[in-house]
Amino acid sequence: MKNYYIKICILLCLLVFVQSCRKDETVQQPSVQQNGTEIDANYARLYVLNEGNMDENRSTLDYYDYNNWTYNTNIYQSANPNVPLYLGDAGNDLQIYGSKMYAVINMSDKVEIMDAKTAKRLGQVNLKNCRYATFDKGYVYVSSYHRNVIGTVDGNSDPAKGIVAKIDTATLQIVDSVVVGRQPDGIAISNGKLYVANSGGYSPLNYERTVSVIDLSTFKLIKNIDVAINLNLMQLDDEGNVFVSSRGDYIKTPSKLFKIDTKQDKVIDSIGLQVSSFCISKDTAYIIGSPFNWNSGNGGTYFKTVNTKTGQTISDNFISDGTSAKLQKPYGILVNPNSRNIYLTDALDYQTSGNVYCFSPQGKLIWQFKAGQIPGHLALLKN
Repeated sequence: MKNYYIKICILLCLLVFVQSCRKDETVQQPSVQQNGTEIDANYARLYVLNEGNMDENRSTLDYYDYNNWTYNTNIYQSANPNVPLYLGDAGNDLQIYGSKMYAVINMSDKVEIMDAKTAKRLGQVNLKNCRYATFDKGYVYVSSYHRNVIGTVDGNSDPAKGIVAKIDTATLQIVDSVVVGRQPDGIAISNGKLYVANSGGYSPLNYERTVSVIDLSTFKLIKNIDVAINLNLMQLDDEGNVFVSSRGDYIKTPSKLFKIDTKQDKVIDSIGLQVSSFCISKDTAYIIGSPFNWNSGNGGTYFKTVNTKTGQTISDNFISDGTSAKLQKPYGILVNPNSRNIYLTDALDYQTSGNVYCFSPQGKLIWQFKAGQIPGHLALLKN
């Protein structure tokens, strides 16, 4: 038990202080890279939000232009030269709703709102330690730790719960909020209800293990669904079920993917795969897994597809041309709902500029570009 406690403490220190082990690198300057070769009549741009390391103010915004076949880096800085500190510190989510684009900037405690076509700033909403966003009927809902997080082992000295803020997309004002669990992360809407993955990730001996369910008509908490420890990301399948990943504890309890029936609000299935990131398109889950255990170390990385209806593996590697062997730290993923092309980011060493890739549905490389530091979040802008 003593060794287990020591390992937990080491992990906690890494989570809180990982930013202290960085190389010096200036923010990538705006540039245009050529020869993308991907055309899509449905979309104008693929936006990429680069997280940047904590406390370095290196979050940047790029986009791939489907009309000109170019990749354009650090375009927020170019579009908004007079905004102090530019985009901010540690981008955590990127979403487009209507004519606006929303960048959730975690350590800068803000949601940055831009014109989706030009990336020009329209305003910001201040929200402490904000995490992920989703939308419904003119409102953006954002999960928030709601405070500065101080890591503890048992959670007793950091018991404050997080919130989901309800923001009017017309006025950009917070109009309501509801209390959920500690350190809420992924968020999704289905059947008139909002689902929030509570992690408790900064308290390794007292993780949260519930998904909070909120009635959108009243914006009140309905129930908490017991799922698993240290919950993280959320996606919907084409039937409105919620899939939520658990990161486990990196020692005894492995990562896993769970399926929640939103009509019954209960877990109905689980997929026994390590999940670092995933994206669901139609009835297929594209899963990046990077198994890690403090006892056995890093178990390598895999790129699997799973049928969301049956839970069965479709493919053990959705990248078929050998490129997967070259990827160092696969990080973010998005599947184009029309072409089914797969967009994948590689954070490399989490310090230098990463890469963005586009693969065909058959897993063949279409294009590759140099992005910013820790490219992690992607959003498609329609024509």
